[in-house]
Amino acid sequence: MQEDLDLNDLWYIDKSYMKNNSNKLLCEQDIIMSSANSRELVGKTAFIENIQNEMTFGGFVMIIRTLDINSRFLFYFLRNYFFKGLFAKIASQTTNIANINTVSLGEIEIPIPPLSEQQRIVSKIEQIFTQLGEIERALH
Repeated sequence: MQEDLDLNDLWYIDKSYMKNNSNKLLCEQDIIMSSANSRELVGKTAFIENIQNEMTFGGFVMIIRTLDINSRFLFYFLRNYFFKGLFAKIASQTTNIANINTVSLGEIEIPIPPLSEQQRIVSKIEQIFTQLGEIERALH
């Protein structure tokens, strides 16, 4: 995972390894999170969109799927949490790997506004990102 999910270095495996577990297939609007990484990169997230083929995921990542929450709202919340270094603070540490599990992730308190407000927040964030992208292009 970088800023987005990089699909240029994929491994192809036989679908039989999934043992008919369709929950292991990535879905549009899934959030992928690095659950085992260096302390600086643990908790890094990517948002899944525009899937062209069936894909699954390997170890050291977890998939977050939302039910009654705008998935982009949660993605931006988790991204903010990562950039503030808060995942690094709650991760457990083995020899060289920091880990976040679903228990520690589940203990994070997330303020959830009504769905319409979540959408308004997402729209505003994306409007600002668009403006920043235009400024960056103008400077180059």
